[in-house]
Amino acid sequence: MEIQEILDLIKNKRHALGLSQDALSKQCGISRQNIGEIEKGKRIPKITTLLQILRALNLKIKIK
Repeated sequence: MEIQEILDLIKNKRHALGLSQDALSKQCGISRQNIGEIEKGKRIPKITTLLQILRALNLKIKIK
């Protein structure tokens, strides 16, 4: 899975759950601005940040 696919998955899951970027940021402990930049591909998250977001959205990915 490519990074852009992961970022799209995050955005789509957030939308499907009806969460705003602000709500997700509060669940993850990450700023709303960072969530927005990550979703737009302007910022590539560190693995720890990515894991926080994935946990908050109850998503799992496999990394090869």
